[in-house]
Amino acid sequence: MSPTTVVAVGTYTSALYVFFVSRHTGILSRDSTTVFGWNQEAMVMVPDPSCNTEATILAIKNNCACSVSNGRSEAACCNTAGRLVSARLSANEWGAKVHSPVSEIALNVSGPIHMTAHPSGLIGIANFIGGYANLVGPLDVATGALGSTSMRTTKLADRSLMHQMTSDPKCGPGRRLLGIDADYPAVLVIDPADASILGIVRMPMRTRRLILHPTLPVAYVIYEGGGKVAQWSWPRCEAWLNATSVAAPPTEVAHFLTAPQKVDPSTLNVPSSFAISADGRFAYTCTRTAFTSMYKYSNADTAKVGVFAVDGNGTLIHLQWFDTGGYNTRDCRLAADDDLLLTVDVITSKLHVFGRDAETGHLSELDSKEVPHPTMIQSWTLGSDYCHIGSAATAPRPAPLRGGSGLSVALGVLVALVLVTAAKRAWAVAHGRRSAPFMS
Repeated sequence: MSPTTVVAVGTYTSALYVFFVSRHTGILSRDSTTVFGWNQEAMVMVPDPSCNTEATILAIKNNCACSVSNGRSEAACCNTAGRLVSARLSANEWGAKVHSPVSEIALNVSGPIHMTAHPSGLIGIANFIGGYANLVGPLDVATGALGSTSMRTTKLADRSLMHQMTSDPKCGPGRRLLGIDADYPAVLVIDPADASILGIVRMPMRTRRLILHPTLPVAYVIYEGGGKVAQWSWPRCEAWLNATSVAAPPTEVAHFLTAPQKVDPSTLNVPSSFAISADGRFAYTCTRTAFTSMYKYSNADTAKVGVFAVDGNGTLIHLQWFDTGGYNTRDCRLAADDDLLLTVDVITSKLHVFGRDAETGHLSELDSKEVPHPTMIQSWTLGSDYCHIGSAATAPRPAPLRGGSGLSVALGVLVALVLVTAAKRAWAVAHGRRSAPFMS
């Protein structure tokens, strides 16, 4: 089969949606689940490393979201306590399914807005209104179960708004966490062992995201308050904090607009996301030109995806503005194998799928589907081996047999089905588990 991508979309409703997307034919199927509760703005998908057709999805309600119309969070809107929920997801070439929750943990959170999975199994949660991060877990990637560890970082100041949690993928399983405090504003270096803050990198203006180049000592920082993405010199693995290192602290090198020049003064440019291809050659920015649906009927410009080439020093070179047709692109990211760019717009309630030319970086519209008030995207691309969550429905269909009599064909299919069933029963006995049904 051709590579197929599973796309999970959180929303400001009670439903989380799971799509099946093909590079060649667009969106193939859609499923939804309500096991995560409302407002799944902080969400992460963790593929099972032993099984490339299964993953764990974790999501937690943003308990400070004021309105489904724009995604704004405010202290006055905070209500019930948060619950971090984990559930298993299984897929095959015909669809994907979220199963019943594996773990549910009550957490003292205040506006959780972003989540990351650390190699240790800890889950880092950025609390926007609270201005701190929760570290919980560890996550068992084979079952989706969460451990009992729960820690919290110190809030830097009353104005602190924690917007993102991430880490440097080049730095091994013990790597530090990075937290983005939007309004301090600063990048915090966090020790995953005890949630202590090891270092602070001050930012010049309100900051939303930090994304590291795949190979270079470069970070890209979204200046939400300035309508820009900044290129920073960024020693990998936070080397400037090591006592024996001579690495200089991070410094800003350049910055680039994330939208074309305004046509109408009511148009905003509030960037939300940045993505860079795995080969480091192309990058993409997404922004918001309006926050409420009333702007759909004004002269505000539609939101554009910025397409950039990336040179050998990490500098961005603008190539294309690609119109999304929407106004509030809450999230955009490249699919796991880089062949698609995925965006969600909370005003138009759309998931857009854009094809990406790997040689030029340019985008082309592939497909779109309505999703009510979407917030966040996660994805992974399936392999070809089918594993243990699903029933026989998740096993690959036997390949058509060619030649021979009708009886030999029938016998061949029967033998294939018996072998599949026996293998799955053997796995279940060995692991003390029973196969869960794939489709309800």
